[in-house]
Amino acid sequence: MKKEARFVVLCTLLFVLVVLVNITCNIENENKIYVSKQELDSLAAADTIVIRACSGDATATERDILKGKTAWAMDELISGTMPKISSQVITLNAGDTYVIPEGYHDGNTQIIVNYLEDQIEGTATERDILEGQTAWVNGKLVTGTIPVRDSTNDMNLNPGESYKILEGYYPKDIVITTTPLSELTPGDITADSLSSGQVAWVNGKRIVGTGKVNQDSYQQGYSETSNKGRAHLNQINTQMVIKLGDNSSKLQGTGAGMTVDVTGSNASNVILTYKTKAMMATSSYQSFKATLPDYSCQ
Repeated sequence: MKKEARFVVLCTLLFVLVVLVNITCNIENENKIYVSKQELDSLAAADTIVIRACSGDATATERDILKGKTAWAMDELISGTMPKISSQVITLNAGDTYVIPEGYHDGNTQIIVNYLEDQIEGTATERDILEGQTAWVNGKLVTGTIPVRDSTNDMNLNPGESYKILEGYYPKDIVITTTPLSELTPGDITADSLSSGQVAWVNGKRIVGTGKVNQDSYQQGYSETSNKGRAHLNQINTQMVIKLGDNSSKLQGTGAGMTVDVTGSNASNVILTYKTKAMMATSSYQSFKATLPDYSCQ
């Protein structure tokens, strides 16, 4: 076939193709062009051939097509703007927020929330938390066991008493008081009335005796005996055993007012003027010699 004849055939085919395209565009919901392989081979031999399907009914926009890709729509060649999101692994903690970005995802991205025990590490145990209260430690709910003690009443303790502070939590201070010494040691003795060097507590105060009262009594007794160095010791209901001369028999008596004449400051042999019950009422007073313990007068 000559070159001119070949050109005529090609034009004829092209005309037929245009007619077919127009017919196809008029068919509703049909945007397909059917071309045989032989026809495509023939068309490929042409210098420039542009085959464009009817795109007036297309609905895609740039946002519907992946970025970097092109397509025909509304009789225009458009370039896609849809982002393509790379696959990745995203980890979140409690309270975190992640926004899945707009774009094309290939289905391989994973969002993982960390385990609760890895987010709330702690050291508290039941014995560190109040009874009835709860807390989360290392991913577990812990209920406290510390007892809550009653602390509504204050207390007073006397000497010898004690109070044990039990284990637990006291929501309020407890005031422990003790009875003052002034209330525990009532008395009226003074330092002068107490023997010299002796210690006593009176009305909450510690006093050391001076012996002044006893000393004053001694000086008064000494003066009453004309400075003879004698003191009168009056004894009530005194009971003693005495000897009468060389007689070995013992006379025992109780008197209601016996005067002991003490000669010297440390006399052990004293002269007693005494009338016993064994004597008759008409008998005169007898003098007996007896040995008594040492007396020290102050």
